[in-house]
Amino acid sequence: MKFFGFFLVAACMAVAGCGTSAPTNTVENASQSDIDKYNEMLEESQKDAQASAEAAAAGMKPGQE
Repeated sequence: MKFFGFFLVAACMAVAGCGTSAPTNTVENASQSDIDKYNEMLEESQKDAQASAEAAAAGMKPGQE
């Protein structure tokens, strides 16, 4: 009985993992201005992360100057 339970769980996991994995385009319906806004937001986020890393390296808490 334990073997059947193990087999059933393994079979379910194998079936759940099967499927078509077609590539998708996440910006398919986005306008150029939306893409530009996203890129600006991404750059700002990267600058904030860099500033936090520099503050941590200097032994300061973020926001302290």
